[in-house]
Amino acid sequence: MSIPLDAVIRFLRARGYTVLNLLEIRKPYRAEKPRRTIDVNGYRFDY
Repeated sequence: MSIPLDAVIRFLRARGYTVLNLLEIRKPYRAEKPRRTIDVNGYRFDY
């Protein structure tokens, strides 16, 4: 991924995220139904 770290941090902080934890991108579990999607710098992810 080539997203600048400062852009990710601004994105998350603007939405109230102030606690640092592990960020992961993974394949969905079998039969997992995502509740919503999130857009990060033009990339859409299930959340």
